[in-house]
Amino acid sequence: MKSLIIFVCFLLPAYGLAQGTSTGEASLKFLFPARILSMAGAPIADPDNSTASFLNPACLASGKSLEVTFSQLQWIQDVQTQLLSTSLSLPIGTVAFAISSTNVADIPIREIPGPALGSFSSHSTAFQLGYGFNLLPELSMGSTVKYLYDKLYIDDASGYAIDLGALYRSPFEGLSFAVAVTNLGQMNAFRSQKTDLPTKVDLGGYYSVSSGDFDFVSSLAIGRETTTGGTNGFRLGGEATYEKLIAIRIGYQTGLDIRSLSAGIGIHYSIIQLDYAYIPFSQGFGDANIITVGVKL
Repeated sequence: MKSLIIFVCFLLPAYGLAQGTSTGEASLKFLFPARILSMAGAPIADPDNSTASFLNPACLASGKSLEVTFSQLQWIQDVQTQLLSTSLSLPIGTVAFAISSTNVADIPIREIPGPALGSFSSHSTAFQLGYGFNLLPELSMGSTVKYLYDKLYIDDASGYAIDLGALYRSPFEGLSFAVAVTNLGQMNAFRSQKTDLPTKVDLGGYYSVSSGDFDFVSSLAIGRETTTGGTNGFRLGGEATYEKLIAIRIGYQTGLDIRSLSAGIGIHYSIIQLDYAYIPFSQGFGDANIITVGVKL
């Protein structure tokens, strides 16, 4: 009961913390490994997979070894992202570091309608340092600090963001709940244009059950973006794993105009985990493909 009270006390002020006014740093909305994206970003309450810490830093507490992952994201409109992350379990908790680079090349320069005068590129870089620990056997807490840097043509901007999270393992086997506030911070202005972050509050639940050689997972997250024009909605994710070797995943989310479904597959062999996610977009925007390779020592 004590751990549940602490969890609720963390949950209530979360809505008051996340306040924003615009929708900058869009890359932060899809800066996740393949497993997370294939399940529509729903498993924020996953107590057994530290890669969910990109959604909720409290999930870092599940780390039990040294893990290294690399993700290649081929997003829509020629947006490409590389994400490298590592986590290390210590007696006092788990620490994690991640670096990402998002690039859009060959953006045309035009002063008037007609042929382009040239082209330029856009770059976004993020450095993340996270820490998660078990405050009580049933309750995990975590936080992540991010340094952000953007360069667009000849202009640049920098800033910081903080993620906060809590995860509660209920007395019912396989059932957990979580709350997370992500991207709480600020950016410098591009010239005179203010850029705020896509601050978000998420509440979620996660349930896992085993039957014979199969493990099944279902997850739900309800999110509220506090930025002006931000999206609100829910996300559902499911995963079925056979003999802990191969996993099939699916996800669904609301609140977005051009995408809702996602799917993926995962293969685990020895110390290597290979994950793939596929996200179709409507209105001619194409598809997104994400591959993540992980090593657990």
